[in-house]
Amino acid sequence: MLQVLDLIANESSKSIGLFNVIAYVDLNAGENSMKFIENASVNRSLPVRVFSSVADAEQWLLNKSR
Repeated sequence: MLQVLDLIANESSKSIGLFNVIAYVDLNAGENSMKFIENASVNRSLPVRVFSSVADAEQWLLNKSR
């Protein structure tokens, strides 16, 4: 999780406006960690939503593209 937070903190400003949505999947992280990552990303203007499964992330991305 620390690597992801480092990426968010140090690189997020370079990504603002590049993505419409970002689905982040971590099969090993706990729910609190995932929500923290999502909140940290959104607070830095990244359109991130976290998921505990690839299938859920794919479904969300497909619905967002409509």
